[in-house]
Amino acid sequence: MAFLTRLAGAAPHGQGRAFPGHCYTEYGDALPGIFDDLAKYSTTGITLAMVDEMRRLLAMGDDDTPLAKDGAAFVIVNNTLFVDPVTNATHMETYAYGAHLNRLLKRYEIPDVAFFISVSDHRDQRLDDQLISGAAPMLPIMRSCRTLDSANVLLPTFRLYASRVWRPDFSTNNTPFEQREDAIFSAYSSVNEWEDGRFTARFNERGEPDMDVRATMKRFAGGSDPASWRVRPLIDVRHEDIRDWGRYKYVMHVEGVTCSNKLEQAAMLGSVLFVEESGYLSALHRMLRPWVHYVPFYRFLPQELRDGLNLLAQLSPEVARGIAARGAAFARRYSSLDGIGCQLMLVLHEYARLQRFAPAQLLKSRPLLGFEEALLAIPAQAWLGRERIFDDVRSLRRWETWLLDADAPRGSEQYSYEEQTGN
Repeated sequence: MAFLTRLAGAAPHGQGRAFPGHCYTEYGDALPGIFDDLAKYSTTGITLAMVDEMRRLLAMGDDDTPLAKDGAAFVIVNNTLFVDPVTNATHMETYAYGAHLNRLLKRYEIPDVAFFISVSDHRDQRLDDQLISGAAPMLPIMRSCRTLDSANVLLPTFRLYASRVWRPDFSTNNTPFEQREDAIFSAYSSVNEWEDGRFTARFNERGEPDMDVRATMKRFAGGSDPASWRVRPLIDVRHEDIRDWGRYKYVMHVEGVTCSNKLEQAAMLGSVLFVEESGYLSALHRMLRPWVHYVPFYRFLPQELRDGLNLLAQLSPEVARGIAARGAAFARRYSSLDGIGCQLMLVLHEYARLQRFAPAQLLKSRPLLGFEEALLAIPAQAWLGRERIFDDVRSLRRWETWLLDADAPRGSEQYSYEEQTGN
């Protein structure tokens, strides 16, 4: 009955704003993953003790903690967003979540809820570690990336909108699929892998733990017999702006130390997307269906890339064209600002049902690390205006422009980088 009430669009708190019922009907593909994330907290609920522990980790700012240094603590009470003073707001994506939520709250009803977001490329809190060590309790930290055995709750990412590569550049790519080059392309950014590499390493073709999949795929494509490929592989042989990848029929995506934000970009191109099944999940990746929206590879071995390409080359051209079209349409819809906003609201609505405390308690001064905290939670509007706390004013301006123009006609979004930043 509760789910039917949500679909009917009832406003459960009656504060005059609209309940986001359209999110349940238009973006319902996000719900199974959200329920899966939250199921592990269904017995214990989300308790005040968990919140206090997350506040403690965030206040420590230690890179060895799940929240690390780029984390934020938010509280929504009476449809007003507050920021906990323990927040370390040095990352543009932290600002983006706060600014976008502040905008959504002006239109939609969101229940009272307290939640923590981590935006750093940092070690996941893994269930196997907690089960083996007896460490306590699982913490419902929200992140845009998690492993399969993680306790985290997934959120959509805003990183596409922080890039100089704007969404309209992808969604207006109209090169017919038949006219694209019959090759698979991928080029990597220069990212230094951590010394201990990924937490989801598999074994490569040499039987070694694969800490650098990018190098593995380049080595495999360059070292295997060219005659064994029905489609030409162009794997990290030259750099091309990702907006130009759309001239190839096939593109390849691999993850970095954690989830790479190139997935959202590559999925919009209208090419057949090959995605490494790395053991990492983003909100979009989890919703995409293999062989419907994309082609999976490297679940076990790197040669799965060649095998998938060779299979597509032997099937009707309509198969590849259909995968490309369905994948692009799905990614463009769910990576739109409305899609991201709805996913955020769906997570918060379902998360709030598991709370075992009143979030308004967090608006009062509470002990932290043995000391009585002097600062109270501050309204997000005041926090968002303190732009000097951010480490990159140019990125800040990009976020602001996207949020201010979110309701404008699509054509008005296509400003130059200089126009959007004011530089």
